[in-house]
Amino acid sequence: MSAIPGSFRIVPFRAAWLGPALCVLMLAGCVNATNEDMSVLSSEDSTFAALLVDLHDADAGALLAMGDSNFIPDAAKRDSVLQAHGLTETQFMAQAEERAADPDRLLAIYNLAVDIAARR
Repeated sequence: MSAIPGSFRIVPFRAAWLGPALCVLMLAGCVNATNEDMSVLSSEDSTFAALLVDLHDADAGALLAMGDSNFIPDAAKRDSVLQAHGLTETQFMAQAEERAADPDRLLAIYNLAVDIAARR
């Protein structure tokens, strides 16, 4: 682990895409989803959006439970969420990479994830 003097410790995480994905999720929340955006989604994409929200909830719970600024995702919760959706980490990452190849589809998925999260 490396440290930045006077700041926070950088903790390695096995899903390096999580930071950029959360940024896209935040940006997607600023964009109004249209029916045209949602029309490119399959039922599998909708399930993937729900999975992203569940993973975010698990990470948010771990972050809120911490008493300092050294965020360490709860791998057991993450694995439990993936298992509840019938996936392994490898399968999840493969699905994420597949969707990332189509920016319009990915944006629609993240817009749907924001909608799902807002309804919870």
